[in-house]
Amino acid sequence: MDSTTFEGMSTSKKAITAATFYMGTPSIKMADAASMAGVSKRSIERAVRIIKSGNRSLVKLVNSGDMSIGQACNLLPEEKKSSRGLFTKAEESEIREVMEAAGMSSSALVDYLKRMLV
Repeated sequence: MDSTTFEGMSTSKKAITAATFYMGTPSIKMADAASMAGVSKRSIERAVRIIKSGNRSLVKLVNSGDMSIGQACNLLPEEKKSSRGLFTKAEESEIREVMEAAGMSSSALVDYLKRMLV
């Protein structure tokens, strides 16, 4: 898949398509999928949320261009926080990506966040 795959698509359809690719390709990072599609990483995060909701009707509406990513997300229930309640699951995923890229351990991140949040 390359940037020509996304030519002629609406922004929302690009995001859903790139999110599907990202979710099915463990070796690709969300930021790379967003760049390839020419959309923001936030659009990919929202598209992933729509796909993971299991609401096929919303996915179809976004794919057809009848609904934007934003409109579809507004119809989803409030995103649940992680078990600790600090971050959403999407935020936790992004944090894990940054940690891996920086070679940072989870305990080092926890220590850092405790210092920042107190």
